[in-house]
Amino acid sequence: MVAMRLYARAQLDQIQSTNLKVAQSFLSKAYKHASDPMPGYTHLQRAMPSTWGLWFGAFAESFLDNADLLLNVQSWMNINPLGSAAGYGVNLPLTRDISTRELNFKRKQLNSLYVQNSRGKFELELIGSLKQPMLDVRKFSWDMSIFLSQEFNLLSIHEKYQTGSSIMPNKSNPDVIEILRANYSLLAGYYAELENLISLPSGYHRDLQLTKRSLIHSVHCVLKTMGMLPDLIKSINFIKSKFGSNPPKILYGGSVNNQNISQLKNISSIDGFLIGGASQNSKKFIDIIKKTYN
Repeated sequence: MVAMRLYARAQLDQIQSTNLKVAQSFLSKAYKHASDPMPGYTHLQRAMPSTWGLWFGAFAESFLDNADLLLNVQSWMNINPLGSAAGYGVNLPLTRDISTRELNFKRKQLNSLYVQNSRGKFELELIGSLKQPMLDVRKFSWDMSIFLSQEFNLLSIHEKYQTGSSIMPNKSNPDVIEILRANYSLLAGYYAELENLISLPSGYHRDLQLTKRSLIHSVHCVLKTMGMLPDLIKSINFIKSKFGSNPPKILYGGSVNNQNISQLKNISSIDGFLIGGASQNSKKFIDIIKKTYN
């Protein structure tokens, strides 16, 4: 058991380091593209003008929150189980403080039976905390899948993250992103496996030997998944940049009216507007034109 506690602590250090690299990658992109326009979506429908800086920044902040969560879990489970024997202690004057200090545990577990009852409990909470960054990976992967599609055509990524079609030579598929998205499901499976495994009476049971598998596979899944993100994020480019000195015009068409036109026209990256419902009212339409050119 103590070996798994030490393993978990070391792996959380590595996961935390990777998590912060991912946050930094998103933050760098957010600063670089702070004012670059993108459509803001609700219900997968264009809603309001936004920026790529806002989109990248949302993921940066989320991964920073993940860092706090991982630190809390690491601190919570960093306690010494040594000296509990099979769950009912030993009749020897053990100096448990020594092993606690030498192995850099925060404190020792006090109740010997609880030591056994906590087998799998701590591992389950660790895997649960890993689900948070993996949920962010899944959301990011979903966004990327949508933005890379020909229907949206907003982004491009390095060809090493794509594969050609098995039958259509003109087609590229974002297979790596799809695998990253799917890896959350693997982690959720390991969590469910462990949760069911530890549904036992008090005390030690041989079933608990199998808790190692769920934890080790979860750690490997998360490290492999998150480890790919910094270079992937760095490779993201915008379709507009491919046009060089002659980029396409950007028109905004999300509920433009005579109330918000004065604010919208100050967005330098928007070249014009598509007027929808307001164009059906001549007074409102004329008012929009006047405010646009005043």
